[in-house]
Amino acid sequence: MQTFKHYEDISDIPYAKGCGAVQGFATGSTYAYTIKVAHGTETIPKDTRAMVYRTHLRTRKTSLMQNARGGHSDYTTELGHGNDIVLAHDSSGRLFMYVATMRSNNALDIVKLEYKGNSYQVVGGYSLHGTGISAVSGITKTGYKSSGTVIQAVLKSSDRFYEVDIPLDRQTGILKVSAEHQCNFADLVVAGEPVRHFIHQGITYHKGQVFCPLWGGSEAAGKPHVSVVAVFDLDPQKGISSLRASESLSFRIRSKKYSTKFEIEGVGVDDNPDAGARRLWFNTNRISAPDDNGETPHRDGVHAFRDYQPG
Repeated sequence: MQTFKHYEDISDIPYAKGCGAVQGFATGSTYAYTIKVAHGTETIPKDTRAMVYRTHLRTRKTSLMQNARGGHSDYTTELGHGNDIVLAHDSSGRLFMYVATMRSNNALDIVKLEYKGNSYQVVGGYSLHGTGISAVSGITKTGYKSSGTVIQAVLKSSDRFYEVDIPLDRQTGILKVSAEHQCNFADLVVAGEPVRHFIHQGITYHKGQVFCPLWGGSEAAGKPHVSVVAVFDLDPQKGISSLRASESLSFRIRSKKYSTKFEIEGVGVDDNPDAGARRLWFNTNRISAPDDNGETPHRDGVHAFRDYQPG
């Protein structure tokens, strides 16, 4: 297991219009996508709006994506907590995002966006049905089936993973989850230290592993400057094949500079060498230690680990 100290800043994700909390994250071949939601103020309640940003992985330029409909060009009100994102495409080349809302602000479990270039629009959403499933914090795609017309996905709710199929041509309805797998987070040890009471974040699948970021900022854990990425083996045909995290791939990262908060929200693995030869991307909420004036500056962003080699 590893403790990381070095990573590279790719781009800042700015604060705007009451949206100060970085949440969902996903990477494609060219761009990384980040959702930033309302963190809660007297005039803008928590999770009542969300802004979607895209970051070019090579040029490092970040731009705010535009809502093509819905009355607000800069943001949408339909993504709830916007905790995770899956990117998908159909046979005609149309591009979609599926967003896990955690049911916040009365949102559906998963909201479907269609996007093209720098704009998007909400085109549907789904409720989930299955024994024991509650608010979904993570969603990741493991592949396609039925000649590319159905997304095979894994959902994460608390310490459990669920499998679900999402037909690309279905815009709304109820999705039935199956194949529940409980992973052993309670006994998780990373870099020689137990990982207890950490907050669960988004997830991503890559070549037989599912990556699960965790943050130590809960009152019980008391480690706001520490994030952990636990990695589990996953066979899309057989489900979670190991209920314990991989000792060689799981790691933790500490930040002295951002000691007030260093929270990894999501990760993405990209094998494309043209995207800067980086293998593990991630987004963060970051708050530095108080300066001489007692201020704690925020600097949220997209980043990459320099020397991480996934299996």
